[in-house]
Amino acid sequence: MQYLKKNAIELFFFADSVIFALFYRITTMKDYLRKLMCLLTSIACLSVSAVDYNPTVDFIYAGKCYQELDGAYYGTSFQETSLSWPTKSGVCVVFGLHMPAGHVRADMVLMPKNGKTFKVHARLVDPQDGTVLQTGEASFVNTSMRRDTVEVLPDVVVPEDKWYRLELTGEGAASGISQFYGLRFQREGNLPVVDSEIFMAPSVHLFGYRSTDKSTPTSDAFDWVYLEVMYPSIYEVLSTYVMSIGSDGQYGGIQSIAKAGGYNRQVLFSIWDHGDTDSDPNLPDYLRSGELDKGPDVYTTRFGGEGTGISARYPDGNWWNPDHWMQFLVYARPEAVDVTLDDGTMVTYQNTLQTMWYKQDDETEWRYIATLRQSGINHLYDSFYSFIENFYHVGGEIFRRAYFRNPTMRSSVGGKWYPMNKVDFGHTQGSGGRSSRTDYGHGATAMYDNCYYMQTGGYVAPCDSSNTLPLVTETPWVDTIDMDALRKRVEESYRTSMMTEMESMCQKNSVEHLKNVAQHFLSNANHFGSYSSADLAPLEAMFHSEEPLGVSEWRTALMRLAQNSTPLKYGIIAKTIHLNSFHSYVLQDATSGKYLVVDDGKVKTVSEEKLNVCDLNHNWYIMHDDGSSEFKIYNPGAKKYLTVSLTLADDAKVVRVSASNEGFLIRSGAYKQGPFIICDNYAMTPDESVIRNILNPSLGIISPTVNNLDEFPHSETVYDLSGRRVELPSKGFYIKDRKKYVIR
Repeated sequence: MQYLKKNAIELFFFADSVIFALFYRITTMKDYLRKLMCLLTSIACLSVSAVDYNPTVDFIYAGKCYQELDGAYYGTSFQETSLSWPTKSGVCVVFGLHMPAGHVRADMVLMPKNGKTFKVHARLVDPQDGTVLQTGEASFVNTSMRRDTVEVLPDVVVPEDKWYRLELTGEGAASGISQFYGLRFQREGNLPVVDSEIFMAPSVHLFGYRSTDKSTPTSDAFDWVYLEVMYPSIYEVLSTYVMSIGSDGQYGGIQSIAKAGGYNRQVLFSIWDHGDTDSDPNLPDYLRSGELDKGPDVYTTRFGGEGTGISARYPDGNWWNPDHWMQFLVYARPEAVDVTLDDGTMVTYQNTLQTMWYKQDDETEWRYIATLRQSGINHLYDSFYSFIENFYHVGGEIFRRAYFRNPTMRSSVGGKWYPMNKVDFGHTQGSGGRSSRTDYGHGATAMYDNCYYMQTGGYVAPCDSSNTLPLVTETPWVDTIDMDALRKRVEESYRTSMMTEMESMCQKNSVEHLKNVAQHFLSNANHFGSYSSADLAPLEAMFHSEEPLGVSEWRTALMRLAQNSTPLKYGIIAKTIHLNSFHSYVLQDATSGKYLVVDDGKVKTVSEEKLNVCDLNHNWYIMHDDGSSEFKIYNPGAKKYLTVSLTLADDAKVVRVSASNEGFLIRSGAYKQGPFIICDNYAMTPDESVIRNILNPSLGIISPTVNNLDEFPHSETVYDLSGRRVELPSKGFYIKDRKKYVIR
């Protein structure tokens, strides 16, 4: 009370000077008396007040505010500065404030326009339920350009120490305010009124997706990940990233971005470098992640600022729709490439190729986004994460929520899909102090089946539910996906990437140079890094041409090779759990450097010169089931199984495959073979139906796809790409007289 009495006495002295000034400026006695009565009423109210305010006054800069129009984002300012009052009528200036329980009041500190009337309406709102706790009004007629202080929020009893919204709306276009400096708060308690140290809404995360099914594989045993996200229109806010699937070094999802007249609804897929070009502009190309191929309308761009890398995205437009489930699918496959270092040394460098698709729930075809090379890391997926991010200082005071359902991962071992029904929660909230925000939430929801939610923004209370969904036993949302068709689209990316490399190789306008390029591929025919001898046959014929061939002919032939033929790519297997039952492998003895093949019905080792990675006899299928340590190694050329004694058997012989420091060992009882380096042979990857029929012959015999055209006879008989005779070929690719052709 002593503080209030002191202020009241000072106010009386101030009133005397104000009355003197008004005497010379007010035109009528009636106006003078009205203003005097208002002043005396204010003094009387103050003198009888029982509130003992804390002597410390809290100041909030006017520049630390949001601006809304009709409840939607209009603008923002997040600096400790003054604010030029909005000139557009109806704009609401919003402050997010952590206010202590007890009595609180507030004044505006401002510079009115000379001779102008201003009026500001105030509302203190509980953002949790929209309850209006107090209203106020500030009005004044200024007679000089000077800084003034005027009450805008009368004393209010704040019921709880938490975050609130203070909304200020001017009456009229300019409201008579030249400059708004800030808000002065008086409060009863010791805790201060503060604004947020983070003006954006907190980022919220679901991470560590996993299954409560104890039979689910562990570690990075998954090569496919699936998730659906839905961003309802009622919660859509600009500058929001609803990230669907993220893993070590990559993420992708949907964004809402501002554009003239509305929203730019973007889809993107990004991968980081193995290094940082911001800090090292001379980072070698092989350490930079890059593009192999991209879908229609997609473009790629380099990014920086939070690490560096490459991002595939669509141009401005509506590439996704709110209120629809957007389905995402991502696929990983390790890759090995030969890299020549600055000192001339050639090394084998390992990467991971990652591919992302998406589609809307009412669409049938998957939209291919891109295949990107993640440099310097050989891995599959052990888990994944999702998040909602307010990635710019826009709309941080507005509530947003999205849904994430049917999280599922596919085992690389046996091709089984596993529902991931448990997650951990995460969020950003600054230092954790009084100015840190707590308007985050995540957990399971009953609104949709097999679904999580995440929410952020709006200065509401934290809202978490269970981190575990009921474990489902069926996965119909992924069981009908044509995995072979998607994988073959990735194979197209290998050709596209090789076309880019070939263009670089063919830049010189020199016949001699172009012939050397052609000879390089011919010398390495049927080896990794080159092409099959069948695909190289046209180049071989050019060397025997009786007609002189110029730059145009050689360049055209090389570009046609890259465009129409599958390059022989491979990846090195790093872990036993990376062995995929649906891939084809080349086995190299780590000690001798020779390769394990079948020749004349027997298992033999051959030198690299005699290896033919396109020959089914030189390839092996390594098949096993999730959770089992038993493997079956099958030779698709001989159609027999490998035994631990390196012989062939008609019936499946169970062996164990384990990793050692030198490579992989093949064991059975006390016997072992190896170590072997196991290479994933991309070009010979069979259709999944082939493996399923080998494992379960009752499904019907399907021969492996044949990529080595040398195995076909010279004849007019037509075969499909699976090696089956075709009597009446329709549209598609076929083989006749050892040549591929297409019927359109």
